Amino acid sequence: MAFDLPMRAKKSFNERWNGGMGAVDGFDLTFINAIIQRDKPKQVVEIGCASGMSTALMSLMLDSIGGGRIDSYDLAQNYYVDPSKKVGYLVDEIAQQSKTVVDIHRGHTAVDVGESWDPARPIDFCFIDASHQHPWPLIDTLCVMPYVRPGGLLAQHDLMMYIDKTNKLAIGPKMLFDQVPQRDLVTFNSLVDPSKVEGLRTRKFAGNMFAIKRPPQLARIGLALSRGFYLPWSVAQPIPEDVLIRVEAILRRHYPKGVVQAFNDGIERYHGMSGLTLKHGYLPPS
Repeated sequence: MAFDLPMRAKKSFNERWNGGMGAVDGFDLTFINAIIQRDKPKQVVEIGCASGMSTALMSLMLDSIGGGRIDSYDLAQNYYVDPSKKVGYLVDEIAQQSKTVVDIHRGHTAVDVGESWDPARPIDFCFIDASHQHPWPLIDTLCVMPYVRPGGLLAQHDLMMYIDKTNKLAIGPKMLFDQVPQRDLVTFNSLVDPSKVEGLRTRKFAGNMFAIKRPPQLARIGLALSRGFYLPWSVAQPIPEDVLIRVEAILRRHYPKGVVQAFNDGIERYHGMSGLTLKHGYLPPS
């Protein structure tokens, strides 16, 4: 499937991208652009903004189909590679004249999305590129998916990071990928021919992204994905108790009891490994 990246986006990307900035590369951009050009989303949510490279370039992609809105969430206030810069600083550099509205929610994560989301304004496309430690990509996906329209896609970055020996904890996207039912999975190669990604700076490998299609009912997909909670967690720092409680509440609100049970069992099984201690023990099962 061939969808040309808007020329402004291509030029802005090539002028700024380098492999050390933790941003999407040319292969990834081509995958995201194929989704945007094909599905024509108007409301996009991003989890993990960092420099704002993907945020800014998605705004230019949306401009090419008539504009839209991006809400980007990032726990940090400053860009982790260069703390002298604010999270999302490239949005002002690249997309200041974009007709797409961009709102950066610093100090917020996927857990916060549903607290203020208007059900009358469903998410058309979600791009997740936050913590890659397991089970964060799974948590982010389950927290946002209830607000995505049926048929909308949730794309995950850095699928291939698990093979990088310098990122031994970044196994979350792969753990999630392995739980996705085939009928709900959109692979990189199903949308992009890597040999035809021309004129863009890239890493040495393609296939670093995949997407999950949001089915009409959440029960089946939720139960399938939640099996990942039973696999060893790779968090370097304990997940705070208040965050676990909030995640549990989201899962309880939108998914079957089996999803909540898997989450609680994962906490009971793995929080000792990460040094996590909860004041009242692990969260009670449904």
